[in-house]
Amino acid sequence: MPGIREVAEQARVSTATVSRVLSGSKAVSEQSRTKVLDAANRVGYFAENRVMANIAVAYFGRPCFDSPFDTALWDGLSEAAAETQFNLVAINANRVRREGQSFTDAFRHAGVHAAIVRSVSSMTREANELLGEGFPCVVVADRESEGRVDRVYSYSRPTSVLAIQHLIDLGHTRIALGISDMIDSDHADRHDGYREGLENNGLKYDGRYVLQVPPKLEGGRQLLRHFMSMRKRPTAVFVADPMVAVGLMNEATRLGVDLPEQLSVVGFDDSKLRYMVHPAMSAVCQDAYMLGMQAFRMLLSPGDGPEPRKQVLPTWFDIQRSTGRPPEQPYRLLPDHSRIEDEEQA
Repeated sequence: MPGIREVAEQARVSTATVSRVLSGSKAVSEQSRTKVLDAANRVGYFAENRVMANIAVAYFGRPCFDSPFDTALWDGLSEAAAETQFNLVAINANRVRREGQSFTDAFRHAGVHAAIVRSVSSMTREANELLGEGFPCVVVADRESEGRVDRVYSYSRPTSVLAIQHLIDLGHTRIALGISDMIDSDHADRHDGYREGLENNGLKYDGRYVLQVPPKLEGGRQLLRHFMSMRKRPTAVFVADPMVAVGLMNEATRLGVDLPEQLSVVGFDDSKLRYMVHPAMSAVCQDAYMLGMQAFRMLLSPGDGPEPRKQVLPTWFDIQRSTGRPPEQPYRLLPDHSRIEDEEQA
């Protein structure tokens, strides 16, 4: 187990300087502090000795604390952190960095010794910059960022294919997709699974039935109004984001659209949100809580070999009461909330 002496040798400072840095003393230069913290991370001092230190969940952009995924992820991270002496903090990585400063220096200055990295595709360049610096971190729920770094994620494409197959087996041929406008590898999986499920059954991918919306309740309300007003409207929809799915189902209730009699809905669920709506929602599911647990534990357990580690958690399809056969007489819902028969049948 590495100790203060090993850290001092790596940093080429005295053991007294190492002790002052690790105790949080301000009686040490910033240069020495950085050298000691770098050395402590290199030899695995924090992980092996479980000393008090900060581990950050690093966001590149606005933290998504209103997201069911991030809520469940934080629950898992917090549970894992409670088993250690580490503090868990949230950081907007772009905001803590001064001009010309590396992410590593910015994190060290903020007292962060390792990070769980959360990123979306619009911020991949910044995330890649951090990963290229070799800062101790684990990437969670993303495969697009570069760098030789450990990762924990779920793979939802095959399960998304199953969800589309379920709708087709019920008799649906006009199936829409509602997807977040913040595309990451998770949402790309769901989009690809939707397309594959259609093509497996000889159905054409039609861009008119695909709509990107903000990953919020309002996005779901927008989806419901858009798809229900279309000529030759979809009779089923795969909503690949939890909050969007809830927003769509709530709007259906508000406008009197019966589910699944007039529209079948398959959503996505990171925890147990599918049981908190009416009717209970059929959903492609992942365990975001376990993603957080495993990401934190991976961060504290250095790998044995030169290759980065990868842990892929399973997803599954849970059939509930929001899916059924297509309506015999589908109607369109116009912007003024009036209803007319959808004459253009498949």
